[in-house]
Amino acid sequence: MKHLHTVKIYELVKLPAQLQRSWGMIMELYPVDLLTVIKRRSWNSVPFAEKLCFFKQICLALKYMHEQDIVYLDLKPENILVTESGVLKITDFGCCLFGHEEPGNFKSAVKKSKKMLGTPPYQPPEVGAMKNVLLKERSPYDQFKFDYWSLGMI
Repeated sequence: MKHLHTVKIYELVKLPAQLQRSWGMIMELYPVDLLTVIKRRSWNSVPFAEKLCFFKQICLALKYMHEQDIVYLDLKPENILVTESGVLKITDFGCCLFGHEEPGNFKSAVKKSKKMLGTPPYQPPEVGAMKNVLLKERSPYDQFKFDYWSLGMI
């Protein structure tokens, strides 16, 4: 992914088998995430237009990802980094998946999921409702709509 509002990934590396996930990414590093910015006392005095600018940047990143047939599935302020100049960049692509049954083929069916992904309270209600339901009894959900719900919660 190469977009102004996604972090640059330099390399995908194989990790030792003892670790939970077997792959890691070497990415750009920025000192602060959006949650840290929002929690600051000064956030209340940030002009509404600037807050909308932040939101627009997140929308642009998500639009780009969806145009690449990638669903993010864990959009939250902690996964959005803020540069010193105020540019937002989505990071942590660990939950990303292809959004269609045939990856990259937008004429194929949208891939549905029964997996519990994301982080409360950014999960859509249908995912949060799966908590105590067996996998085979879960209703599948549209992963693109999952991302839109998370965006709305932000």
